[in-house]
Amino acid sequence: MKKIPIFMVSFFYFLSALYTENLQTKNTIENIFQNQVVKIFYNSRDFSKVYPWIVKPGNSYFQYGILMDKEYVLTQVDELLNSDKIEIENSFGERTTAKIIDYDLDVNLCILKIKENLRKNQVNNIYNLFGSDPKSGTQIKVYIKDDLNQASEKVFTVNSYTITSDYGFTKLPVFTASLQSDLKSGIPVFSENLIVGIFSYKDNKGNGVFVPASRLKRFQEIQSEKKGGFVSQGFSLKPIENQVLKEYYQLGERKGCFVTEVLKTSSAWGYLMEGDILISIDGIVPKEKCLYMDPLMGLQKLELLFSRKKNGEYRRVGDEISVKIIRNKQEKEIQIPLKSINIQKVERIPWKVYGPQKYFIFYGLVLVEFNRNYLWEIWGKDWRARAIELAYLYDNFKFYRKEEEQDKIILITEVIPDPINLGYQDIRFKPIIKVDNQKIENLESLFRYVMEKLKNPLESNFIVLELTDRRKIFLDLSKYNESLNLIKKISIPKVSSFDN
Repeated sequence: MKKIPIFMVSFFYFLSALYTENLQTKNTIENIFQNQVVKIFYNSRDFSKVYPWIVKPGNSYFQYGILMDKEYVLTQVDELLNSDKIEIENSFGERTTAKIIDYDLDVNLCILKIKENLRKNQVNNIYNLFGSDPKSGTQIKVYIKDDLNQASEKVFTVNSYTITSDYGFTKLPVFTASLQSDLKSGIPVFSENLIVGIFSYKDNKGNGVFVPASRLKRFQEIQSEKKGGFVSQGFSLKPIENQVLKEYYQLGERKGCFVTEVLKTSSAWGYLMEGDILISIDGIVPKEKCLYMDPLMGLQKLELLFSRKKNGEYRRVGDEISVKIIRNKQEKEIQIPLKSINIQKVERIPWKVYGPQKYFIFYGLVLVEFNRNYLWEIWGKDWRARAIELAYLYDNFKFYRKEEEQDKIILITEVIPDPINLGYQDIRFKPIIKVDNQKIENLESLFRYVMEKLKNPLESNFIVLELTDRRKIFLDLSKYNESLNLIKKISIPKVSSFDN
């Protein structure tokens, strides 16, 4: 065998060491931050949910994003959906505009497309920059530049993991760390020169909540695959702790969990039923309080296994999962095909409405569709105590319970005083349950119904609105022009959001 000269071997090791050193240098936090991280500037627009014809400039924001390549940025959605202009700035001072091309509200992530490439950035393959989700006790670093372009590193320690969701449908892991100072949304955190998550928000205990790298990688994969989404659980569990119930259902020493809620369009819909007793998911049996032991995160809710395997891998839409239940005292094993949830078909009362609120002004009665933004805009954080009827409706009727349900709750939010609505001017925040003794599906249906009735007047040409307290409002359609004049008088541009 021909021998390689010793100087060639030495040269080979020299090149290898040089390559390794360059790779390590390239992947320092400073270099990743300079080339891969951008600032995102935008102004939100404030769409009033109480007076929907009013649109005001909102606040100015900036957050961080991660360049996936020269054209695309990964970041949190937050208020970006309410912005009409988004600007991207890199570490070299180059600035350009961008727009949202894809987003997932349930996991609060989006992809921005940059209008003009940022030329100075040396962008690496994003997958080479993501590390593993950090364990509890791991130190993580945030790299920050101040207004004078002075760089500093801040070090935090991961406290624990929990599962959460902005909407409460797709519950996925986040980790927390105690913060000594505020951070901006979307800023990446590092461990061993790799991105292990991004900052999301600060909770009311002073902890920073971070989205782990595994979710970011999976979101990027979903965009590349152009199909599916994150698998949602769509059900809730309650532990069976009463010994009499355990004996009744013949659980013996096994732990069981009552299925207390199943959401329409979710993976569980049509397979699990309220009242079922769940005894295992994917072969994993519940411990006390419907928990299981996760190798990375410790004790977690059993429902998490629907969207994430015990080894940390995210499940994919179209996969099947094996679930054992007891139904009518009979033990069954069922295979459930997994899917992502359709939020619009789940929520009767939306958690958050982006953009303008739908409205219809009818004889000075301002009608809107009920949503949680509305509650927050009027009463703030005290809405549960100050709007008892609406809080009850939100807690008990926010989700659809049956396949055929598609209705929204219509509210009288305000009455603009005028002789045409004399006697009804004290009505506010009241739901309408019937119109002409029939249920109306949503606000647009009510608008179309009224417009049709105006085209075909009858002898008794009244619209009768029935409220939850059984009061009835009688509105004379022959005076509808006076209603239109009222709108013009107070300079409201349109009678409804459904006008062309």
